[in-house]
Amino acid sequence: MDKGSGTTTQKILCLAYVQRPRGVQGDLRIVQKGTLLNRYLTGDVLYFYKATGVHDGFLKNPEKVREGTYKSLQSITSEHNSLRLEDVKNVDEATVFKSFFIGLELNLAIEKFGGEKEPFLFEYIDSQGVTEAGEPVGVLDRVEEYGNMEWFIFINSENTEIMVPRQSHFVAKVNLKERQIVLRNLDELSLQ
Repeated sequence: MDKGSGTTTQKILCLAYVQRPRGVQGDLRIVQKGTLLNRYLTGDVLYFYKATGVHDGFLKNPEKVREGTYKSLQSITSEHNSLRLEDVKNVDEATVFKSFFIGLELNLAIEKFGGEKEPFLFEYIDSQGVTEAGEPVGVLDRVEEYGNMEWFIFINSENTEIMVPRQSHFVAKVNLKERQIVLRNLDELSLQ
């Protein structure tokens, strides 16, 4: 089990939060953030981070502290699950994981879970926004929900946010392989 590699500048997608050890075999009681952890297979490596919290699905100030080998995941309640790691055999070994987050670097998440019929929202992050003429608009920083709509939040070269409704006529084309989102009619948006 690796002790980790320290602070990272990568965006780290939050998969779960470890509350405490559970049971005599060293299982971990966790709260999942989404359902990606359900797609892991026995033998897959999980990455544990210290962080100051979660914002828009990503860890804030993440520091990778450990790795563990996934063995199984069982549902305890609708909100909590029990995670078993191959390398943890008792409660004492499990205690070190308390209050850590389970995370995955954005590029690894896209590689592991991307390419499905309906993309995960995290797959859009860091895509380049351009006009139909090819002029840069900004880099997609996050996807937020306001009211009943999801919005792409781009950061332009002046560090200004540009909000574009995700499912609207303003989005002409999305090419996740090229990491590009083609936008149109931005003059109709209030960009102040």
